[in-house]
Amino acid sequence: MREKAISNGYHLQLMNGVLFVILFASAAYQLSQWHYISLLGISPLIVGIVLGMVYGNTLRLHLPVYWLPGILFSSKVLLRVAIVLYGFRLTFQDLALVGVNGLAISAFMLTSTFIGGSWLGMKVFGLPRRLALLTAAGFLAGYLTMADYYGVGVLTVLVFYFFRGCRWWDFLGQLVCLYLLHVQLLGGYFFTITLFGREFEIVQQGLALLALLPIWLYRGRQGYHARWFQHFGYAFYPLHMLVLYAIYQLVTA
Repeated sequence: MREKAISNGYHLQLMNGVLFVILFASAAYQLSQWHYISLLGISPLIVGIVLGMVYGNTLRLHLPVYWLPGILFSSKVLLRVAIVLYGFRLTFQDLALVGVNGLAISAFMLTSTFIGGSWLGMKVFGLPRRLALLTAAGFLAGYLTMADYYGVGVLTVLVFYFFRGCRWWDFLGQLVCLYLLHVQLLGGYFFTITLFGREFEIVQQGLALLALLPIWLYRGRQGYHARWFQHFGYAFYPLHMLVLYAIYQLVTA
């Protein structure tokens, strides 16, 4: 009886946390339908991310403790299931267009790329088995979802793994590899500048090479790391992208 009561109490706590997450998600959706936000074309996902950041830095420590199991269950289980189901929805749509032959060719290409990439990582580049598998899987995931610069972001991390020293040839290797990845491989977008009456085309993604300067100047010592500055660093990237997107929507409306 006691074990049954404990089990019932846990399930009640689980339901309370899940209901809170459902209400939180519903609030994000309703807020995204607000007239001024809908005019900017901001999706409920972005609104939910911003609300989650606010919640994580303000109300998270003031919620009832017994809600925690349901919140953790939602973030670790329900979120993963939702991502998988969302991926299935896109995959089934593509399958209807591609057909069986296209699916077989795609499966062969994916499998051979994963096996070949893992083999190259372990046998040619001498990577540990887990790191080689992780790199191959990460590159494929980025390429398929068109995220992380079509998987080039994963290869960029690998470049810094190989050339992780502070010798001149490490710096040269980083420069050459990043040039090949970001200028030659991703060099599809240009912008034009005029200097001394002449026009020059600059590869947009080539500006990533400028990131090498602060990396090379880093001396391994921790800098300013107040808590507010840490949270500002976490929030800066999504917030500044959101602001730029809002400006774009207002200008092009």
